[in-house]
Amino acid sequence: MSRAHYRHHHYHYDHVAWCYEWIARVFSFGAIPRVKASQTSMMKAGQRVLYVGVGTGEDALLAAREGVHVTCLDLSGAMLHRLRRRFAEEGIRAEIVEADIVDYDSGRPFDVVVANFVLNVFPEAAMREALRHIESLLSPEGVLLIADFTPPGQGLFERVIFPAYYRPINIAAWLLRLCALHPIYDYAREFPDAGLELVTRLSQSSQRHARTDVHSSRFYECIVAKPLRDRRE
Repeated sequence: MSRAHYRHHHYHYDHVAWCYEWIARVFSFGAIPRVKASQTSMMKAGQRVLYVGVGTGEDALLAAREGVHVTCLDLSGAMLHRLRRRFAEEGIRAEIVEADIVDYDSGRPFDVVVANFVLNVFPEAAMREALRHIESLLSPEGVLLIADFTPPGQGLFERVIFPAYYRPINIAAWLLRLCALHPIYDYAREFPDAGLELVTRLSQSSQRHARTDVHSSRFYECIVAKPLRDRRE
């Protein structure tokens, strides 16, 4: 997958920067901002944290308020313009980089890399390439956090309802030239080839702050992964 494909997908986010977070909040009934907010409890003050495909940065700002050293990466200039303004209004410093995921290298590994609703932008081959590169940005003891759609399990409800909920969203985003058409990715299956191993999966319906009466909360999860053991030894 050529890197031009990454740029092709990301460029089209400029025209939705003004409404991106609002749209995500509405179609998820608030589940997307909740799953993002839950990740701050997995970080510690002073850690170096990279947000890949940060967008307008509501999650990165939450982390920065807790004393995390945040680096924000995105290819959309319009998204980053809003992010810069948001950080400036609160007087919080962050490193903000306009760059492609697969081109980025800070020269120093990160304690945590966060990839929220960004890997699902890509076709399958590009998603795998991005995941491999993200692994290379982690320290040997680092942690990868991914918030995204929950892949359906074996139950009838999940096999029928999950795709029925996800597919219209995927098609609408594809028509707006925001992502590729594909089924819900199960990132845990891709981890071994990317040099990662699964630590845990946290569904939104299991989070204490989630409103479990909102059925859409079942459709989102936070995945926690780390580099494979042989890299850490």
